Amino acid sequence: MWSKPKELTSYPGNGFEIAAQYSEPIDAKQALTLWKGSQYHNEALLNKGVYAREWKARGIGIYKNYSVVWFGHEVDNNGEPLKP
Repeated sequence: MWSKPKELTSYPGNGFEIAAQYSEPIDAKQALTLWKGSQYHNEALLNKGVYAREWKARGIGIYKNYSVVWFGHEVDNNGEPLKP
């Protein structure tokens, strides 16, 4: 999971990934609700506990029933995020 951001994109560094799955197509609100309901996922979102660090990059992907968020240790020099 630490190398997933650079496996899937041109991001150069390591990162941390959290994922959510829903029984129907998922949206950002549903994913956030699922993550907030899990102690460790919520701590990652809030930079608490073992996840208390400065994340210098973030990315999100949503496809059908799955949603993922990546938190990166390195600055992403590839510009602005994609606009919907």
